[in-house]
Amino acid sequence: MDSTVAPLLPGTAVRLIGTTDLLGSMVPLRTSYGVAGTCWGVAELIADQAVPTAWLDSGDIGGTARLSPTGQPRWAELAPLPWTAIAAGNHEFDDGTPALARAADEWSLPILCANTDIGVPASRLIQADGVAVGLIGLTHPHIDQISAPAPAVADGWQRRVVALADQLRRDGARFVVALLHDGVTWWPTVRRAYAVRGAHLTAVAQEWSGSVDLIIAGHTLGAWTGSVHGVPAGQPHPFAGSALIVDLVVGPAGQSAAVRGLVGIPPRPPSFMDNRGVDRLASQVIGHSRSTWLSHPAGDHYLPSLAAAAMRIATGAGAALVPAEQLWNQAPLDGAAAALPAGPVTELDLHRLTPADEPVVLAEIGAVDLAHAVAAHDRLTDPSNVDADALPWNWSRIPAGINVSRHWHGPGVALAASAADRLAGWLGRPVTTTDSGMTLRECFRAGLDRGLP
Repeated sequence: MDSTVAPLLPGTAVRLIGTTDLLGSMVPLRTSYGVAGTCWGVAELIADQAVPTAWLDSGDIGGTARLSPTGQPRWAELAPLPWTAIAAGNHEFDDGTPALARAADEWSLPILCANTDIGVPASRLIQADGVAVGLIGLTHPHIDQISAPAPAVADGWQRRVVALADQLRRDGARFVVALLHDGVTWWPTVRRAYAVRGAHLTAVAQEWSGSVDLIIAGHTLGAWTGSVHGVPAGQPHPFAGSALIVDLVVGPAGQSAAVRGLVGIPPRPPSFMDNRGVDRLASQVIGHSRSTWLSHPAGDHYLPSLAAAAMRIATGAGAALVPAEQLWNQAPLDGAAAALPAGPVTELDLHRLTPADEPVVLAEIGAVDLAHAVAAHDRLTDPSNVDADALPWNWSRIPAGINVSRHWHGPGVALAASAADRLAGWLGRPVTTTDSGMTLRECFRAGLDRGLP
């Protein structure tokens, strides 16, 4: 990703730097294509701008305990950064709605949420060098389906956006920006990093896009710039893979929100935080990988299949099934949203790869049912299946990983608890499961201990 920031357009009064799904990107971490950026790298970008600059994030900054390698919320360490506004993403709800509201209040984090009532403001009006900018935060339209503690969005929330935009303009806003925790559909391709389509995003914004001047999207992992119903829009990479640059131009000919493109975020180490917990995990080597494994269907080292092998071996099951959406730890600049690079494998690698350390269960199904389940999953994740774009879990758009013992006669298929919840839908009937007594990370550790490559 190019780290050269686009020059200011003539008449730029305010520059916006948009991010999404930072997910606790606090320290420089290795990826399959280099070293990832950090939150402090975003702060560096802001400090380098020659005009007033606002940091707008479309959600999932990663202050929750679930996304912290140390198991403790990191709101306090994120709070001193120069945030201007943060939309409530799905992971902001991981510790429950009351915890989110308390964190926003205790640490003065400018979290906004207009489409469900959770005790934080719906919008914000800022002043930058005499130019007023209105900001509206929108969590995922299906937030209750992807984050169990979260309430459903309000009926008619689209009308709220229109009303809020009108009020912000009456209060003096020259520009109104929507921060939306939803985005474009993306999928890996063989000859390029990935492809995208915006039909889902267009549908989500149809009723309210005309009331705003700019949409900054997120949640899905593919970056993109363009327009939604004629409104300028963009979506940066997650995990501090890139930032979106937008110039708000005011001049004799009028005003405009001009999307200037994406820029790489510097891998700047943190200037303040207790990093001992992360350092401890990074020092705990638990195995070694001879190859780099990627969640990318091209190539011989398919990470979901490696995870399935570890799960099968660790649990003693005859087979294992791993949907790719359960593994994620990097921006998909090379088309892979998860990677296990060659070399030493540490506890930090496992925590990043499986931030939701789910229980693993054993489903009482045999070989025929497993084949049907895999086929049903892969039909839904096939990028050509446009009808499946709106499924909240269906963001990875690549095949499931499977591993089957050559001596398996069934039943008994190992899979994560969340995948087991969907298994019944894939098969069209209820499925009996039992607890394996292990979690995803424990399965990886056991597999590495037994010499998985």
